[in-house]
Parts: sequence; structure tokens; C-alpha cells
Amino acid sequence: MTTKDILKLYHKVGLATNVRDAFVKEIIESQYKFTREKINELVLKEEITKEEFKELKTNFTFKYLGKLYTNQKLINYLIKKRNGRKFKRKGTEESN
Repeated sequence: MTTKDILKLYHKVGLATNVRDAFVKEIIESQYKFTREKINELVLKEEITKEEFKELKTNFTFKYLGKLYTNQKLINYLIKKRNGRKFKRKGTEESN
């Protein structure tokens, strides 16, 4: 779907619900903005334990789209990558 198609869809929904296109766009994008804000609030400095991971809010459900979630292994992988340490990912050579 192209940007032009998305804008047409916003317009179609706006006409059907009698609201401005910009307001339709804001409604649709608000759930993604919320998710991004919550993910950015997570304080991830070093590798985390299972107990610490269980305390994190890492699941997001998007109506009609499904669930976005992560696991402890992926979080630790991303922390190492962000911190610039060398690490080895299964099936690859050591990389940065």
C-alpha cells in the first residue's frame, strides 16, 4: 500500500465518520505513538534476568492487527548491540 493509498483511506474513513482526515490519521497513529513512548521508557542498561524481564511491560495488542511482543533473549541481544559489545549470534560469526 502506497502513501497515496493510505491518504485515500484516511479520507474515505473521514467522510464515513464525518471527521477531518488529519483527525483520522491522528486516531490511527496514536496507538503506535503510545507503543513507541512505552518502549522508550524501558530502562535497559545491562543484560536482564528472567525476573527483571517479567516485570517489564513488553506486550502490545493492536486491534485488528495482532500482538507485538518480545522475549528476554531478544532484549539482551539488543542491549549488547546498543552498547557496542562484541557478541555472537547463533549461526553467525562474531560481529559488532
